[in-house]
Amino acid sequence: LTNGGYGGVQFALAHGVPVLASDRGSLPELVADGGQLLPIPERHTPATPAKLTADELAPWVAAVLRLYDEPAAYARAKQQAAAAGRRFAADALAP
Repeated sequence: LTNGGYGGVQFALAHGVPVLASDRGSLPELVADGGQLLPIPERHTPATPAKLTADELAPWVAAVLRLYDEPAAYARAKQQAAAAGRRFAADALAP
């Protein structure tokens, strides 16, 4: 788990680790098809952090449990993450 920094997302994808990320900022573009984008309530900002309600947290818990409980879902997500991560490989980034 990480609270920021693109390096963590890039590293995870490059190693085929499915990413669960918020649907904010540049994360949707960075994660692309390599993970699942989940909502964070608009009221929650760095300036005004607030605890999430059970209903707000539910999609995150469901996403984690699905990857944990369903081997086929995890295998698909892992393949998608690896495919998305190939764009961060040295030969893909080199001019």
